[in-house]
Amino acid sequence: MAAVDRLAASIDLPLADARYDVVLSNYCLHHLADDQKLLALSEIAHVLRPGGRLVIGDMMFEIGVRTARDRAAMATFARSQLRRGPAGIVRLARNAARLLHGRSEHPATAEWWANALRATGFVEVRAWPLAHEGGIAVGCRPRPRAARATPESR
Repeated sequence: MAAVDRLAASIDLPLADARYDVVLSNYCLHHLADDQKLLALSEIAHVLRPGGRLVIGDMMFEIGVRTARDRAAMATFARSQLRRGPAGIVRLARNAARLLHGRSEHPATAEWWANALRATGFVEVRAWPLAHEGGIAVGCRPRPRAARATPESR
């Protein structure tokens, strides 16, 4: 099947139900708040065929200093921006201002993604962080269960 060439919001996909075998999301869902992420997952579930797979590559950490991995991801980003000189310093300042004003990216942890996928009906769910700030989450749309034979249908 050819790739779809439509532009639409992930929380309102104008695509046919149960038509696609795979949906890929690469580094875009961290721009959505958690409730919008759940809407996007529900929309994706509708367009996937039974047995269809969703693969998400996205930022998977919490903004803050909760875990060593989160601290390392933020420090790596800050160092990379500082190496860029004035342009990197401006970007760090903008990110700090967005964070302070509540207008920031909304990365979610791998655990959050696994729970969200299950909550929106996906099965065979796995989610794991990578060595950097990113992570992978996958899930499948369930296949219909085979009907059980009843005594009357035998």
